[in-house]
Amino acid sequence: KTLNIAATGAGGTLAGAITLGAGGGTIAAASGQTLTANGIISGSGALTVGSATNTGTVVFGNASNALTGGTTINTGTLSISAAGNLGTAASNAINLTNGGTLLSTGTATITNPFFFLAGGGKFAATTGQVLTLSGRLFTNTISVLTIGDSVNTGLVEMTATNNLINGGTTVNSATLVFGAASILESANFNPITLTNGGTLLSTGTA
Repeated sequence: KTLNIAATGAGGTLAGAITLGAGGGTIAAASGQTLTANGIISGSGALTVGSATNTGTVVFGNASNALTGGTTINTGTLSISAAGNLGTAASNAINLTNGGTLLSTGTATITNPFFFLAGGGKFAATTGQVLTLSGRLFTNTISVLTIGDSVNTGLVEMTATNNLINGGTTVNSATLVFGAASILESANFNPITLTNGGTLLSTGTA
């Protein structure tokens, strides 16, 4: 069966466990609303966060989540504060599509692999926090990667040296930290745009 949870009112907090079975499911919040899931989220079914009509924020509050079927952030925002919120790193790839956002409200190091699908997506950290991405990033030529926004101006650091980023990267208001040019892929394939005071910071010999 398919699990579909959509908070259409003022959102709120779910304390119980959520299990993704065969067919997977969706957790979403209405536009402008926030839904917090504090129970353990587990299972091998694929999880989608957000939808075209429900673009609010979903908060994963449990650091012991055990998702293994892949998570797609579609249009909405998935907010985390620790790496464990995203489940089993080796088997839970994170897909971003249609502008979906992964927002870190704490300092976290994420080892999950990331795939940017049509419409691209965003990584952001709240001001004063650091989101470190040590898993590989894969994009295609039509998927733009955005770092930060006018509200979330924290640091996003990329550490994997074998990323495949081809659709362009925009750093908006925030800071993108890297240690080697190879982390950002070839300039011929990944044009970088800095806007609204966005900063590109190298910590090594790039």
